[in-house]
Amino acid sequence: MSDFTDVLIDDSCAHEAAGHLARELTKVGGWWVIDLPEVPHSAATAHLVDAWPWPTWTVGGSVCLEFPARAMKELIATLPTKTAHTRRKKQRKIAALGFVTSEVDREAAGQATATLLRLHRQQWRRRGMSPEHGRSRFAEHLSQAVPRMVDRGQAHLLEYRLDGDVVAVHLLLDGHDLLGAYLYGLQPDLRVRIDVAQLFLGTNLDLAQRLGRPTLSLLRGDEPYKRRWRPEEKRNRRILLAAKAGYPAAAYAATLRVRQRLIELAKSRVPALSGIRRRLRRYRPSST
Repeated sequence: MSDFTDVLIDDSCAHEAAGHLARELTKVGGWWVIDLPEVPHSAATAHLVDAWPWPTWTVGGSVCLEFPARAMKELIATLPTKTAHTRRKKQRKIAALGFVTSEVDREAAGQATATLLRLHRQQWRRRGMSPEHGRSRFAEHLSQAVPRMVDRGQAHLLEYRLDGDVVAVHLLLDGHDLLGAYLYGLQPDLRVRIDVAQLFLGTNLDLAQRLGRPTLSLLRGDEPYKRRWRPEEKRNRRILLAAKAGYPAAAYAATLRVRQRLIELAKSRVPALSGIRRRLRRYRPSST
């Protein structure tokens, strides 16, 4: 489960490095297609595609929504007058609660990650949480990776406190040209008190500016609450690199393209299905 799929290539010798990578991959036998499912619009994979000697295909990927890094008041000013008025009112309500927001260091990152996962499970109880996020292997992966990434400046953990208690934790991933809002957990009753999406968006924009990242990405997901802020749309691509005997790869690519068209058709023609699905999720029994 990854919002982005890419290869690592040194920008100082991208053309040469991609050529070497392509040649070595084509020497490996026993495969017929390399499937890179979520290639972002600024990916280094483009160099590999240019160097690839055999057929390649591109299929549509997930939508990612982004914001230029700016102050919350500047973002609100870009919205329609009525919407901006509502957002300023919500911002005052958030400020009135007196959140204390702090960035977690490496020493506290393990505990903060455990708190994030606990709060994440609580907020999604009876609402259809992604099954992977509830598995022990996911918790183990984050507990090992996040402290190291925090230490290296590759990730940031924000804790939100009210009256001394941690009520939310947000994990963000730090890239050279964007800050990605990855995963959060919060006390469920916090949603009743404030607009939590606005709370996170404000602090994330502040962090992106402080780090000098030009873009705040909400990563994959085209949820309506994100659209209310008029973000910029970026679409990932699914890149397929064929082996020399390209017939199985061509059939695979054709199947993926048909599947993608059917998904897009279903979303455009039967939008009510997604609403029904969300309502059904609310009545699923919670797992223990």
